[in-house]
Amino acid sequence: YPLPQPTVMAMKAYEPWATLAKHLEPMRHVRLGGNPCSISINDMMLYVTSTDPLRSFTAEILMKAPEARPKVDLALEQFVSHRSLFPLSPPVVPIDPNKLRAGSLRMPDSTDIVIFPSLLQPFGKEAGGRYFINCGIFTRDTGTGSIASIFISPQKDADRLASRVKIETVKM
Repeated sequence: YPLPQPTVMAMKAYEPWATLAKHLEPMRHVRLGGNPCSISINDMMLYVTSTDPLRSFTAEILMKAPEARPKVDLALEQFVSHRSLFPLSPPVVPIDPNKLRAGSLRMPDSTDIVIFPSLLQPFGKEAGGRYFINCGIFTRDTGTGSIASIFISPQKDADRLASRVKIETVKM
């Protein structure tokens, strides 16, 4: 399905989504977001997508990283400055312009944590005042991939975001 993807509840009229939506209605505490989506939990704003934004950024880096920095660090800094999942034209994944709302693929300025899957090794890194979590791909062509558990400790006055976030990845 091309991006951006609507929520399941917005697709009630279409099968098999109608059946799923009917089963979810009694669970009012469950909220399903679109793809990408922003989620506010207590003092944190999370930006979640199922696409790999680093693929396009790392593919376009043509220079050597200064000070022997990893290529992924440069890609994350570019992601922060672009604030968009798909800065390239044409994008590497299909985008349906009929469903595209203004800014629907832009990362909000208030984002604290960005969560996405990537073919790169799972990681958690801070860049541009945000914390990026690559949870890894759950399934791969050769079998299973990885999953990530994310723990965020409560904020204290001087705590940096990176010191509050702990990630555990498990290879399946």
